[in-house]
Amino acid sequence: MHFALASSILSKTSVVSCVGGDFPKAFLEKMSKRGIDVSNIGIEKKERTFRYHSTFSADFQDRSSDLTQLNVFEKFEPNLTPTQRKAQIAFVGTLLPRVQLSVIGQMENPKLVAMDTIEFYIKNDRKGVLEVLSKADCVIFNESEARMLCKKTNLVACGKDVLKMGPELCIIKKGEHGSILFARDRHPHPFPGFPLEEIVDPTGAGDAFAGGFLGHLASCGCSRKGQDLARAMAWGTVMGSIAVEGFGADSLLKADRKTAQERYDTYRRLMHYEE
Repeated sequence: MHFALASSILSKTSVVSCVGGDFPKAFLEKMSKRGIDVSNIGIEKKERTFRYHSTFSADFQDRSSDLTQLNVFEKFEPNLTPTQRKAQIAFVGTLLPRVQLSVIGQMENPKLVAMDTIEFYIKNDRKGVLEVLSKADCVIFNESEARMLCKKTNLVACGKDVLKMGPELCIIKKGEHGSILFARDRHPHPFPGFPLEEIVDPTGAGDAFAGGFLGHLASCGCSRKGQDLARAMAWGTVMGSIAVEGFGADSLLKADRKTAQERYDTYRRLMHYEE
C-alpha cells in the first residue's frame, strides 16, 4: 500500500494482490479515491492478511525481523488484467519468488521490471530470489538484505555484485542516511536522506521510496538517462521521508502532489551546489 500511495502521486498506479478477510475494506476505498486501481486486489474472506512484525532500535538504525506470516500470500496466484499486462513498469514487491516470476512472465513488453525482497525469502528461497534477479532490470532493497544476499559487508561491493546478477540498476537503501544508486558503467551515486527532526514510524518507508522512484520514471517514459535517474532518486527520498512522519500509511494518505512537490523542491535545493 505504501508503494501505491507514493507512486500514485506521480503516475497512474494499478495493484494486483490479495488480502484476507481481516483487511479493512475502508482502506481499499481510500486507495481507490486516490485514483489507484484496486480492482485486482482479491479478498479471501477465510484467510488472514500477510503479517510482518519487526522491532526497531531507539534510533531506528537497527531492525530485527521478529515474525513473518505469509498467510494469504502462501497460495496467491496472481492473474494480471489485460491493462496491467501492457504496463510500462512492473514492480514485484515482497512476494514469494515464484509469485514474482509469475507476474513478470505475464507482462507483455515492459520497459522496466523492478523487484524488492526481504530477508525471509533470501534465507528460505535464495535460488528463487536469484532467478527473479536475473529477470529484473532494477532491484531495490535495504542494506541488510544486500549484505545477506551478497555475503559481504561493504555496500559498494554488494551493489556491484548485484549488477553482475542481471539487473541494470541496483538501489541500496540506508534508512535516514539515504541510499546508493548503482548503474552499469557508472560510478556509484550516493543520495542523502531528507533531514527530519521527528520520525514516527519507519515501516513502509522503503516501499514508499520505490513508489517515488518508479512513479517518476513512469512519468518520463522510463528514461535511464543520468538526470532522470537522479530525479527519480530524489522523488524516492522525498516519498520515504513523508512516509515516516506518520504511523502506518497516515502521512502518505494525507500527502498530495503540492506538498510532495514542495519537499522535492527543497531537497533539490539542498543537493545543488556550484564551484
